[in-house]
Amino acid sequence: MFLVGNKNDMCAQEEVNEDEGINLAEEIGANFQTVSAKESTGIQELFSKIAKQFINLKLTEENEENSFNNNQNDDNIEENKEINYLKNINNKLEEENKHLKDEINILNNKNSEFQNEIINLKKNNSDFIK
Repeated sequence: MFLVGNKNDMCAQEEVNEDEGINLAEEIGANFQTVSAKESTGIQELFSKIAKQFINLKLTEENEENSFNNNQNDDNIEENKEINYLKNINNKLEEENKHLKDEINILNNKNSEFQNEIINLKKNNSDFIK
């Protein structure tokens, strides 16, 4: 389980500081991670940690099941289920990664629009003062 502090690019406006987040995560038995979609920081690391935790959890569950099962055919079936499960996780993570990249592109485009608007306002203000 993960507790995620988003918008870590806006530290000056934070309502919950990082220590509070860490303490809460410890209380509920979760991992704590801060991210910023705007600056694209911490996101890849977060998804890597989530994927590793899923894989470790799934492998642990599969190992416990397999310890009670001595039949080789059943082991092969379970391995195929595990492979398919991990492929599904990978596909979902790739979809989420694409979505986040799209969000970042949208934010970058809006930022460019705002910068152009500022330039135009400065120009108009300069023309007005003359």
